[in-house]
Amino acid sequence: MWYQHLFDQYYGIDYVAALCAIVGMFYIGNKNRAGFVLYMLATSFGIVFAILAKSPPLVVTNTIIFSMNLRNFLKWKK
Repeated sequence: MWYQHLFDQYYGIDYVAALCAIVGMFYIGNKNRAGFVLYMLATSFGIVFAILAKSPPLVVTNTIIFSMNLRNFLKWKK
């Protein structure tokens, strides 16, 4: 089938990262602090994906985004 190769190269990590990022952004938009945790999970998967894809710029970008989300999570006040 056409979809069998989707998980071969990066083990589906790219799909999990994208899903976590989308749901995390949705939660943040709804003023739910858990969105930052989901986005940090997404960037963690993004770092693994970047290493598998041999892309240093993506590793750096995802590390910075992770740090920004951690900062925002810690500064969040209700």
